[in-house]
Amino acid sequence: MKSVAARYQHYIVHRYGVCLMLILTSIVVQIAAPDTEGGRVLVVVLYGLTLISAMRAADSPRVLVRIARVVVVVLILASAGLSLGTPDVGEHATRITTLILVVIAPVVIVRGLIRHGLEEGVVTVQTMFGVLCLYLLLGLAFASTYNVVGALEAAPFFVEGKNTTSNFLFFSFSTMTTTGYGNLIPAEGPGKALATLESLLGQVYLVTVVATIVGNLGRKTKIKARPKKRPAKSR
Repeated sequence: MKSVAARYQHYIVHRYGVCLMLILTSIVVQIAAPDTEGGRVLVVVLYGLTLISAMRAADSPRVLVRIARVVVVVLILASAGLSLGTPDVGEHATRITTLILVVIAPVVIVRGLIRHGLEEGVVTVQTMFGVLCLYLLLGLAFASTYNVVGALEAAPFFVEGKNTTSNFLFFSFSTMTTTGYGNLIPAEGPGKALATLESLLGQVYLVTVVATIVGNLGRKTKIKARPKKRPAKSR
């Protein structure tokens, strides 16, 4: 009989629903929560959990998962310590930390989706969840980039509007979905260039990757599924 750990591992592999929920929670928390030291540390915690969840779903090697756990805990403690001790330094540290975590997660998910496609040979609901995770992470990555750029620039990032995490996140997803409310407009060249790039990538991703996955849901892929390893017979 399979051990409890083996059964748990089998259940969570290529299950991206939890990761998707963590990403959505991170978005809601960043928009709704006040832009304080505690709120920024909470965001780091959610991003760290998202990365660990993505690694477990992607069936990453256990050694890498353990290392990632240690690194995430260290980053959380460092962010909390800096935020309490030196708020200005802590604010910059949490910005950079969230950007790093949100950039690593998509790489992990892409690797997991490729492996999932090779093993199953069919487009599943979990494939769709993974693709949606990538889409949301793209918006979060640009929001974190805007936040870092806004901190580095001497002038305000927006023509009218404060450089807050909620504003950057709202602006990022409004840009990526080409909603264009017009209440937040980047003032300088770097912000305009990033916004243009995000709007193009967001639309291309929707009409190609997401549309293809949804349209082929349940269909077999052209890639042949890998034969599952059979346990060696005991002599």
